[in-house]
This record gives sequence, C-alpha cells and structure tokens, in this order.
Amino acid sequence: MKKFKSIISENPLWLAGVIFITLSFLVFVAGEFIPENEENYFGIFVVNYGLAIIYFIILLVASIKNFKSKFYKNKIEYTLLHLILGLISCFSLNRVLPIFETSTLWLSIQLLLMGVSLIALIFFNQLSEFVKHMIFFTLGISLMVCLYFALYLMPYYPIGLVAFFVLGFSLHLFIPLLLFIYSIIAIKKYVRQNSKLLRSLSMGIGLSLACIIYFSWRWDTLANELNKHYNLSSVGLEDQLPPWVKVSQKIDADWISERIIKSDLVYVTPDFSSSFFRVPNLGSFGEQREHDPLLYTASLFTDAPKIKVNDKIKILESMYGSRHEAEERLWSGHSLSCTNIITDVMIYPEIRAAYTEKIITIKNNGSINRWRNQEEAIFTFNLPEGSVVTSLSLWIGDKEEKALLTSKQKANTAYKTIVGVEARDPSLIQWKEGNMVSVRVFPCTPHEDRKFKIGVTTPLLFDNNSLIYQNIHFDGPPADNARETVHIKLTGDVESLSIPSQFESISENEFTANHIYKEDWNISFRPMPVTEKSFSFNDYVYTIKEPGLKYQPFHPENIYLDLNCAWNMGEFEEVMNIFKGKDIYVYDNGLKKLDASNSEDLFNKLSALRFSLFPVFEINSKNALLITKGSMLTPNVKDLEGSIFSSKLKNYLNNNININLYSLDNGLTPYLKTLKEFRFFNYDHGNLIKLNQLVKDKKYKAVLENDHTILIEPSGLIIEKQSGISDNTGPDHIMRLYAYNSLLKDIGSKYFDNNYVEGPLIERAQEAYVVSPLTSLVVLETQADYDRFDIKKTENSLNNASMKSSGAVPEPEEWMMIILALIVIGYLLVKKRNTIKYV
Repeated sequence: MKKFKSIISENPLWLAGVIFITLSFLVFVAGEFIPENEENYFGIFVVNYGLAIIYFIILLVASIKNFKSKFYKNKIEYTLLHLILGLISCFSLNRVLPIFETSTLWLSIQLLLMGVSLIALIFFNQLSEFVKHMIFFTLGISLMVCLYFALYLMPYYPIGLVAFFVLGFSLHLFIPLLLFIYSIIAIKKYVRQNSKLLRSLSMGIGLSLACIIYFSWRWDTLANELNKHYNLSSVGLEDQLPPWVKVSQKIDADWISERIIKSDLVYVTPDFSSSFFRVPNLGSFGEQREHDPLLYTASLFTDAPKIKVNDKIKILESMYGSRHEAEERLWSGHSLSCTNIITDVMIYPEIRAAYTEKIITIKNNGSINRWRNQEEAIFTFNLPEGSVVTSLSLWIGDKEEKALLTSKQKANTAYKTIVGVEARDPSLIQWKEGNMVSVRVFPCTPHEDRKFKIGVTTPLLFDNNSLIYQNIHFDGPPADNARETVHIKLTGDVESLSIPSQFESISENEFTANHIYKEDWNISFRPMPVTEKSFSFNDYVYTIKEPGLKYQPFHPENIYLDLNCAWNMGEFEEVMNIFKGKDIYVYDNGLKKLDASNSEDLFNKLSALRFSLFPVFEINSKNALLITKGSMLTPNVKDLEGSIFSSKLKNYLNNNININLYSLDNGLTPYLKTLKEFRFFNYDHGNLIKLNQLVKDKKYKAVLENDHTILIEPSGLIIEKQSGISDNTGPDHIMRLYAYNSLLKDIGSKYFDNNYVEGPLIERAQEAYVVSPLTSLVVLETQADYDRFDIKKTENSLNNASMKSSGAVPEPEEWMMIILALIVIGYLLVKKRNTIKYV
C-alpha cells in the first residue's frame, strides 16, 4: 500500500487523472437514475466532456512548464488516462447524438474492465505476477472491442474531420481508434519488460476471436435450422400447425437463440441503407434496442433467418413468455416507472377465496419540455388460476373515477379512439388467455403522477392440505424501486398460519408490511371446515359447498399420451405398463399406435420437443383418456387462428365432447389450461400410483358441474345457483366467481369466433361485474364520452367490487351500529306519529 501511495504522491498528474476518471464515471452512471430527457443527458455530457478538456489542459500546461517536448509522448499512461475520460465522454454524447444503441450487458462490463486495466498500468510494476497476466488477458479482449468500434465508426470519420470545429464534439468518433493505437503502444512497452505477458494477451485476443467464430457458427446453424423448420411447415410437409409453432417446439431456448430471433426487433444488425445518425428507439417488440458486437459481427458473415416479423414475435411469446412485450402500443412508455404500490387483501377462509386491491402510482421520468411527452402505461397482471377482475378505478385529478363494464368491442373502440386520436384520459382492462389481464392507462405525463386501482377476486389454492393465497404480480413499467405497503385481513381465525417474515401483526388476524416491492410471496394456513355460505341477488341464491370426492365408472378404450420434454423414460414405461393390453397412441404428424417396435424411438423424438400441442380433435371416443405432464410455455389458443389445426379444433369442440384429462404433476400448458377453463375436459391430477389405482378400480373423477353448479377447481369447492332469497352469510365474491366460471363454460367453442356477441352472456357478466372474454372495464374522462360510445351504467348489478361492499356478515360492532340506527329511526317515527295526533 505504501508503494502505491508513493507512486501517486510522486506523480500528481496520475492522481489527478484517476480522480477525474472517478468523478466522470460517477456522473455518467448518475444518468441512469435521473429522468431520461435530452436536457439532463446534455448536462451530464457537458460535465464529462469538461473533465476531459480540463485534464488535457493540465497535461498540456505541465508539458510546457517542464520544457520537455517529449513529456506527453513518453508518459503513455497520461495519454491512456485522458483517452479513458474521452471514452466516458463519448458514450455520454451518444445519449444525446446517438450512433450506437444501448450497449448490451456484457459489453458494458467489458468496457468497465478495460478502463480498470488501463488505469492499473500506472501501478504495473507493483502488482503480482498473476494480476499482471489478468490485466493483459483483459487488454487482449479490450483491443478487439476497440478495433470493433473503430471499424464500426469508420464511415463517420469524414464527418468527424469536417465538423471538428463545433467545440470538438465530432472528435469523439476517433476515441476508439486512438485507444486501440495507444493501447498497443503501452502493451509493447510492458512486453519488453516481461515477454511472458504476451501469452496472456494472446489468450485474450484468441478468446475474443473464438467467441466471434463460435457465435457466427451458432448463428449460421440456428438460422439454417430455423429456416428449415419454418419452410417445411410453410409448404405443408409437416403437420397442421403454423410454421412458427414448429420452430418454437424444436429450437433450444438459450440466450443465443433468443438474440437471433430478436435480431432487428431488439438487437441491431447491419443496415447500410440507413442514415448516419440514427435515433435509438423502441423496437417493434416493445424493448429498448441494444447493440451487441457479437451479434452484429456474426450477421455480417451469415444470413439472418427468413422469418416474418409477426412470426418472430409469436415465437418469442411461446419460447420466452414475452407476451407483455408484444402488446400493441399506441404510445411509447419507455420513460415510465412505478413509484408506489398499495396492496390491500381481504381473505375469506370460510369460502376459500380472497379479494385483492392494488393501487399503483405511475411516474413519467421524461422531460416536461419534451415534444410528445405523453406516454401510455401498459400492465399485464398474472392472476392465479380461476381469478377474475371485479373492479377498476382511475384517478383523474384528485378524484377516483370508477370504471363501467361494457362489451369488449365497445371498450376497445372507445379507448383506441380517445388515446389514438384525441389523447385524453381513459383506462382499460381486458381479459387475456392464460390467467392474464391487460391494463392500460393514458396519458402519463411528467406534469403529474397517474394512479389506478385494480380489484381481483381469487379462489385460494387448495394443495397438500393447505390453503394458499398467492400474491398477484405484474409486468409493466419497472417497479424495482417502488415502495409497497401491504395490508392483509382474514375474516376468521385460522390454524397453522404461515406468513412472510416482513409482515407484522397490527391486530387479531390483521397484518401489514412496508418494503421495496416484492412480487413473489404467499400466505398459507390449514383449511377450516367448509360451512355452506351463500349470497343472494336478483332472486337467486349462490351457495358455496364442499362436494367431496365423487367418482364414476370408467373403462378407457384408448389411451393418448401428450409427450414432451417434461416426461422421462421411467414415467413413460410405467404408463405403458399400467395400460398394458390397451391401445396407446401418441401424435407425430398423425396418430401413431405404440408397440414394442416403435415406442422407444417415438418417445425419444417427442420428448425432445420443448412443448406439445396435442390435437384433441384426433380423440374420437368418450371412453378415452388423455395423459399429460408439464406446464411449460406454449402458444395460446388464439395464437393458432387461421391454421388448419385451429379450424379442426373449433369444429371438434362444437360437439362439446368432454375429454377425460389426467395430469401427472397438476401442471397444464397454457393451451390445455384454456381448454380446461372452457370446460372441454373432465380434469383430474395426481401421481402414477393414483393413476394405477384408478385403473384397477375402473373409476374416474365424476363431472361435478351441471346447468346450476360450477366447480371452482383451484379451491376444490362448488357453487350452486338456485331461485330464491336468503340472508347473505357470505360475500358477493361467491356470485362473481360463479358468474365468471359459468360464462367460460357457456362461451365454450364460441370463443373461436371473433365476431360472436351474445347479449344474454354480456348481461350476465354485467350483472356480476366481471371482466371476461366478452366484457371489459373502462374509465373515460366525461359522461359525454360514455354517451358517445353508448357505454351505460348497468342497473341492478353488483357494480365494482370493494373492501366495503363484500356482503359478508357484519362484525359485532357493526351489528351494534345497525341496532342503534334502528332504535333511532323507530324513535323518530313514533315521535312523528304522536306529534301528528297531538296536532
């Protein structure tokens, strides 16, 4: 340490350079945490550029003062320190006058390591041998990075020479070239002292070249494989699925594949027809475009996959769950973030359900003076299975405006008209496949924060003799630094309560937490005995019950295996043994019956698929059993529209065949889950032991639903609807859950018809106020807007759910208030009658 201090004290110019670099770097990094706008970025650039100029002047004055003409040349370390300052200034200027898109993560780390390695040359002789070799290994990679940037910027050099008189800004174009040249000069200086360092330098250069060659080879291989599967499906040589599905099934979901598929959508590729100065923007995939030298270089030597943009997006949705990024955007939302989240949860143990409200505050971090500073916030909420959205509010000014429920078409038309043309206040929430909903809020401006509230009715998950409440999480504007306040209340006592440690009790069965937003947490407790709770509305009573286990005789004739990568050979062989002597089929471009000669080959082929889309329309018997496993990502049912597969599925499901489906792990793919929600399956789940016992007992789970009974699968309860009137012993969420699930059941195969609208179904959704495939919640700015789009408030409905309108039995103190109110009213009535008599 003393040696390091003495070096710095003997060379104050080195100390000044290190201090200047540290300050410049901190100022540059601060740009990641301040509102993103041109004024802020230009101010940061001025500081970075100013520090580089000041250090240059200091070096120049020191050189003149010492009358040594070779002072600046001989001290190569001074030059490198100055060029590091120039490099920071270069990337700072890139935010204002962009030439490069945002650097990918590995490139940012490498640039940081390059700066550290060059600074370390000051203390090179005091470092250990191992550290010296590590520095030269890093410098080998850095040389290749500098060479890449120098070559990339070469077309801009003429502009840089012509425009250098404008405060020297254009000279930043030459920084990578100068760094490359002077790094070689410095390396030669130290290699003369220790020739062994050349091996570490060569290893760094060799690793860089190896990565480029490997990435280019993988790019070429994957591009050819993508093109092969895509083209074979396009010409009908494979099955009836769209071409992009076959690609999604057979391509590995690694980081290189993701980059290749995202090329031109997110990652920049060579475009020699573009202008010199391009403005980085959001790609058509809704992500900030990035610059990756490996991908850019590989794309220079190999052809890109010949896949349509829309198909690329569908592949990414299927392989990487990128549905939120693929949402249609009417306005940008890249400057938005979530600053505050309030989560309020009411848990009803007696009905195995919960109601959650989330109030989210959105901030626009852009410039107030920026042109078109209005942005659109889009959220995708991932709901637990069986959940339904039952309320939406948007704050307009300081007033909370509650949403109206209307048909999906009316809500969508109103939102697009107002946002796309008139740019005024609306909010919209829409149902999506796969237990998701999309929320849109517009406009979000730097002038004020926007706030909205979403309410969700959720069945608790009954699993392993526990009831589990799962937090509702979302994708949308970043919430990494948002503060969240969580309030949880249980309406009754529970046993074996398990709650995260950050929660503290504030009263009996009531908890709260205040922390940085966390999306992944849950609460569990032991199920309590189910008592028949009911809710009455509009001359109907909705009663929740525990059905118990019920079975029906079952003699399966044909067995169908939905094979994919989730299966292992042991499970496959065990299933084959359980159903020995029966006809067992798999699907491989057509149904194929398994036997001793083909079973192993077919299993190896089909278990290599990333996911499966079993064509249920090939099942032609009610006495059939479909066995599946895995909950991996798949395309949604609507994604398959226009394909032969979709047409056959639609025609088949019109016959309302109820297929027996057994899951080996209680996991379903989005494709099967959607069909299950529309009641096309008689579903059961369990392990191989349970399956074997069912086969021996010749029984299967009975269908528990009928015209007046709905099964709430996650919680293991049923809800019955009967004519009549009764006291409300349960909350209104009983009716909402019944209405939502019965709607899905009655929609059924009609879901595949884009143009179908059935008034009675919409009226049922409006009565219970539930978001469904047919209905959406929308908030508009004025009553005139509602009138213009014929959106009316539903009479005699439950309206938006709330914590205060649950319909639950009043607490003791609430009973006391009701009794006192009745006494006062009775007293006033008696007093009025006596007064009339007296008069």
